[in-house]
Amino acid sequence: YEPSGQPGLGKHMDESVYSFNMLLSDPSIDFDGGGTWIEPVGLVKPGMGDTLIHRGDILHEGCPVSKGVRYVLVGFVQSDDSDQANVNPKGESELLLKTVEHFPLGMVVEVDKGDETSCVRITDVVENGPASRAGIQKGDCIRGILPKRVLQSDGEFVAFDGKSFNAVMDYLIDRKGSSNVKMIVERWCSE
Repeated sequence: YEPSGQPGLGKHMDESVYSFNMLLSDPSIDFDGGGTWIEPVGLVKPGMGDTLIHRGDILHEGCPVSKGVRYVLVGFVQSDDSDQANVNPKGESELLLKTVEHFPLGMVVEVDKGDETSCVRITDVVENGPASRAGIQKGDCIRGILPKRVLQSDGEFVAFDGKSFNAVMDYLIDRKGSSNVKMIVERWCSE
């Protein structure tokens, strides 16, 4: 992206299950502006080499560059319909930003068996616990956690998809005692 050519890419949805982009430029020296706006998260400004992954059917935008050149590697992940049918016949979901007041979270999670995680599913929520008060429900999937300073562009989204059970649990345990943890939760739409 560059101001004299294509400065950005307006709000749109992709025809993919997941979309990703990796920032190849250094935002501190190569360009001004940019970033990716994702509904309902808002503006995310990854660092050079960071990869942003989101569902393709989520409204998003490549924000305009005002100076310099921003190089981004973009890719799309497709799937046959059989995988989605096992989760939800319509294959529809929504991403929600939930803020949990503090750890412990007051919920039980289940991580898929195998080497890589496709979903950190919430199997139980403690009534009136921090997760319950944040609006998190049994059956939701935690897709990742935003650090406190993500809106100041010096934090990074920590995705859980593709991480091992131990990696997910270690990350959650490391946050013990933290306050105001922002989670990206996927909720499958009811029929």
